[in-house]
Amino acid sequence: MTTHQGEHPRSGAVDVAPFVPVRNITMAECADLSRQYGKRVGEELELPVFLYEAAASTPDRKNLAKVRKGEYEALPEKMQNPGWIPDFGPHKFVPKFGCVITGARFFLVAYNVNIRTADVASVHDIALHIRQMGWPLKHDNGEEVRNAAGKTVYQPGPLQNCKAMGVYLDQERFCQVSINLTNYLISAPHIAFEQSIYEANQRGHEVFGSEVVGLIPLEAVLLASNYFVWKEKLSRPKTDREAISLVEDKLVLSSFNKFEPEKKIIEYAIAE
Repeated sequence: MTTHQGEHPRSGAVDVAPFVPVRNITMAECADLSRQYGKRVGEELELPVFLYEAAASTPDRKNLAKVRKGEYEALPEKMQNPGWIPDFGPHKFVPKFGCVITGARFFLVAYNVNIRTADVASVHDIALHIRQMGWPLKHDNGEEVRNAAGKTVYQPGPLQNCKAMGVYLDQERFCQVSINLTNYLISAPHIAFEQSIYEANQRGHEVFGSEVVGLIPLEAVLLASNYFVWKEKLSRPKTDREAISLVEDKLVLSSFNKFEPEKKIIEYAIAE
């Protein structure tokens, strides 16, 4: 970790180990499992462990962004701060590893939208204008608006439970809006796709597809199918497989990496 560099935020070699209720288990049971895991990591590996989301020990550690703030580089200072005593493990900086963050949360859909441009600053601006946190407000002179405590004031974005950032892919020479949807029932991938198209068009950019990173619940795909049936007045698919094919086409899910339902849809991936 002492030499690691990359686009995605991280606080350690493992970074985040979430426990997610998929079937036949409750959120409370997942939270208890995360505490068992954290205790073992802290004791056996002697690493600092922080709990977040449903397992958080304090309200201000519930949000992953707050726990991870400053990332790995901020850990030496955090480990000197009495307010950042880990939930498990030693209150010390481990340079080679960093820390572990664990907890229980709703199913997170990691979803990227492809933008045909190398202008990562412009694509990051798209991300700011779709995410829940929004974008910094600015005075007429370009300076950021700050509140009485000196903190930047943000204009909230349109998509709740959405985190996003712009990234540039060196080898492919295009950018992506890298999106985490922490509750697809509130902000679904197809809505993030449509909002990204709108913001990209405002900046003269073209969206040429998207991809699911990791796994996605079948329910999220079927919601997208229902949306496009309604929007484009299409015939309703007769089977789940037809619905999946429709969504793959409308979201252009295989434009970059091939979308394989047996590997990408969690119900199929874990089927016995």
